[in-house]
Amino acid sequence: MKRTILILTVMLILLSGCVKNPNANPLLYDEELHAVEKVGDVPAEFEDIIKNNVFSGVSAGPDRLLKSRKTDRDEESHTVKYRVEMLDLYGAELASYETDARDAHNVKTFTFCSDGGFLFVLGFSDIQYSYDPSVWASDGGMTSYVVRCDKNGGLIWQTALEVEGLALGSCFEKDGKYYFFGTREKPETKRRGVGSITDVYAAMLDPGDGSVIKSRMIGGSDFDWLGYVKENEDGFALYINAQSNDGDFENKKGNRYADHWEVELDTDLNITKKRMTSDDNYSYYDKDIIGFLDGKTVYRDDPLFEDFDAGRPYALIDYGEFYMIVSTNATGVYEHMPSYVSAQWYYYETVYSGYNKKGGLIFRSSVDSSPDYIGRETDTGNDE
Repeated sequence: MKRTILILTVMLILLSGCVKNPNANPLLYDEELHAVEKVGDVPAEFEDIIKNNVFSGVSAGPDRLLKSRKTDRDEESHTVKYRVEMLDLYGAELASYETDARDAHNVKTFTFCSDGGFLFVLGFSDIQYSYDPSVWASDGGMTSYVVRCDKNGGLIWQTALEVEGLALGSCFEKDGKYYFFGTREKPETKRRGVGSITDVYAAMLDPGDGSVIKSRMIGGSDFDWLGYVKENEDGFALYINAQSNDGDFENKKGNRYADHWEVELDTDLNITKKRMTSDDNYSYYDKDIIGFLDGKTVYRDDPLFEDFDAGRPYALIDYGEFYMIVSTNATGVYEHMPSYVSAQWYYYETVYSGYNKKGGLIFRSSVDSSPDYIGRETDTGNDE
């Protein structure tokens, strides 16, 4: 099987905190790795969910779940097939949509739409296809897609955007429109296989046909990238790491490191306010929305998780009288690392932890979810 070579550029290092991947390998574990202990009795309705790891990789909404899985892959044509599924809170399928894509695309940025449907992004990330540095996925164009489906999984529209998937990392439905935010490499300086100068990207899409109503870039002449976004009453607050000292960030302190900016946009994507801040925690991972509790949005850095001891949470699901946290926990180090891989591989489990509304743990169980590392030794594709 032909091995796909992943090229780790400077951009990936700079933006590693912005990638939405709940199962990403940690860079370092300080504590001893071990599996969690079972606690209490798992309710009968969750036994098969845990056994079959149904909630692995889900995104949690107020009353629904979204997940995707790769159902097919053609090595010769570099194409894949994804199935996106909308589930109820007990794992029953409500709707699904299947789509073909290039193997440089990953499904990301799940969004629960107000009409009961859903939206997701097929985000492009360039990869080298062989040891020959002249063969890249971007030779066939660099296009990401926003896909909008109705509550039954029927396609409403699909919009092609000439941007990387990182540029479409966050989505909000507001005032009947869809807003996307992320980090984009400058088209005028972009070179294949090289991390280019970046700006923060924002776009507003029409809900009826998906056309781009307006888009803009925020930045200067150096690397500027989005940490995270929060919706506010008048629009959006963007928390940005900026190395530029010109353009939209002309008041930079003058050091060679990134300054932290809070930039507010109205619903027409106009800058209404901007200021430097002392907050140095502009990591998308920490600020990602992972669920809803009693109708309120829960972010990954919520104090609720201060004492959480079952790995990295990526979904919080509210069942009314109790809630469940789904997390991924590293249990050990993979012993048979291939010589061409420098990063460490780990064994994992998916952990299901149930809590009462006072925060008391009432049940916990887990299931092994370690990747197929033997397969990866012959297939190092761009899988999340």
